[in-house]
Amino acid sequence: MNISDDTTLDEMIRSIPEDEPAPDESEAIEQARAEYARGEFVRHEDINWN
Repeated sequence: MNISDDTTLDEMIRSIPEDEPAPDESEAIEQARAEYARGEFVRHEDINWN
């Protein structure tokens, strides 16, 4: 492995997302779960993709 490979690996490691969602992501997840619980969703197979 040469120095450019090491640099690329370091850049890749820094780009891995955090385990904990950001505050706005947590809010979106909560909203989605509430919508799902109320039946406010569309199944993938029910979408007309044509």
